[in-house]
Amino acid sequence: MKQWDFWDWCLAGLGVFIVAVGLFVFLLYALPQEPLVIPDVEASLRIAELDDFPVNSDRLERWGDRWILVIRMASGEVTAVEGRSPADGCELKWDDELYRVFSPCSYQIYNPYGFVVAGLDNRDLHRYPVLIRDGVISIGSGT
Repeated sequence: MKQWDFWDWCLAGLGVFIVAVGLFVFLLYALPQEPLVIPDVEASLRIAELDDFPVNSDRLERWGDRWILVIRMASGEVTAVEGRSPADGCELKWDDELYRVFSPCSYQIYNPYGFVVAGLDNRDLHRYPVLIRDGVISIGSGT
């Protein structure tokens, strides 16, 4: 075996550098990443044009086997919550005078964002993300 000169060592160092960079790039792409969720692309349900949804009103929409209560409050803000009470399975109603969501079957009251205000059950309603784009109200799956 002969003695290595300067250029042999440079070539060996370059080879080790290339292998190290290749391993780094492989690990960078091989390790699992968090999935990218883009709200505009995820599953959504078109509710209505903003102009066709009166202020201080509600709509009960069906999305597959889910019922979703969409509320447009007096401030113009739009929220979407589960449309059936988890306590009794009853269809929820929006009370625009008292600014609350209630179950007519039992004494269960929620605020417009789905949090329990009063009642025997302490489970909050499932909330859905609301997207308003170009005057169209859509709600996301919330998964």
